[in-house]
Amino acid sequence: MDRERGKQVIVLTRDEGLQRRVAEALAGSPAYRVLQRATGIEPIYDLGVQGALDAILLDYRLHPEDPLVPVRLLHQRVPDVPVVVLVESGDDEFTRRALLAGAKTFLPLGLPPADLVHTLDDLTASAGGAGAGGRGRLVTVFSLKGGVGRTLVAVNLAVALRARIGAPVALVDGDLAYGDVELALNLKPQHTIADLVSQVDTLEPDVMDHALARHASGVRVLAAADNAAAADRVQPRHLSTVVQVLRSQYPWVLVDTGAWADPRLEPILESSDVILLVTTPEIASLRATRVFLQMAREQNYPPDKIRLVVNRADMTAAIPEKQIRSSLGLVPFAVLSDDPALATFSLNRGIPVVQSHGRKPLARGLTQMAEALVSEVAAKAGAQGRGGLFGQRRRA
Repeated sequence: MDRERGKQVIVLTRDEGLQRRVAEALAGSPAYRVLQRATGIEPIYDLGVQGALDAILLDYRLHPEDPLVPVRLLHQRVPDVPVVVLVESGDDEFTRRALLAGAKTFLPLGLPPADLVHTLDDLTASAGGAGAGGRGRLVTVFSLKGGVGRTLVAVNLAVALRARIGAPVALVDGDLAYGDVELALNLKPQHTIADLVSQVDTLEPDVMDHALARHASGVRVLAAADNAAAADRVQPRHLSTVVQVLRSQYPWVLVDTGAWADPRLEPILESSDVILLVTTPEIASLRATRVFLQMAREQNYPPDKIRLVVNRADMTAAIPEKQIRSSLGLVPFAVLSDDPALATFSLNRGIPVVQSHGRKPLARGLTQMAEALVSEVAAKAGAQGRGGLFGQRRRA
């Protein structure tokens, strides 16, 4: 596509006034060119597959019977083109569902023109990137005890997030010497995090991209070192810098950690938006979980930063969820079913359960966890995006 003519934006609406207001809002920005209004999917599909489209502004009123229909169709047909849904302010439930259906973000119909420009700048800063702000969301999957299903959670969550947002997700194996993320995804990486140590001070996006292994789902994986000596070369600042570079390129970055208190992980835990603390309903696991929660309190972590994930919740002789809540003082963010046969099948074959057995309770729980994380972002966007003067009132 000829970038000298600007990034191309199309408005999918039957409202000529909305088209006109978008054109006026972007008239002062030479970076954007508003194409002729579309009232159906086919013209957009043709432009998208030709690489001639950079963003879609979708009027939620286009399909009154089910406003999510065009969102789903666009996500299926042109997944690499970001969709911005224009909605009535305050409709948080629709906003949540639209983002889960594949929209990248939403804006109220009463949007100030400057906000439209800023949103498009963020979305089109780089394909699949974190946007102009340079901060993808960082989620760390953690446990002080091994054998609780931490890697299973991390791998499946990454794949489920990729399917939900329609953009690449980065997954870092933070168990630096003994990680097995690549086994869980049946990958044979050519490079590991240890290969980046010598370049960390001048780490360019293309070098990082070359170091990542590609999974068929669209998840990008930075593998752990392949031996203990190589892992020892990775220092806290190396790991921290690598993760920050990834956050500048990907909207979501996940880190699967080791099952022990590796001091190199401390900067990652501190900078995480969310820590998924994985446990099982067993005495030893819950004790380790309690130890970490005490450490987190001493470090003054915000209360909403840590989310409890109870894996194998319905295992034989499990400690009841009510007792877990009372013991830890936390309401579980996710409760996952016990399915050891499926978990073993998944890890041995290198096929995530959300792909191979999507209807099983374990897979559904993992997918719902991804949906919940995306919904949180939607809710925050909703809280920030209300108000404005662009498009005064909803037309009958």
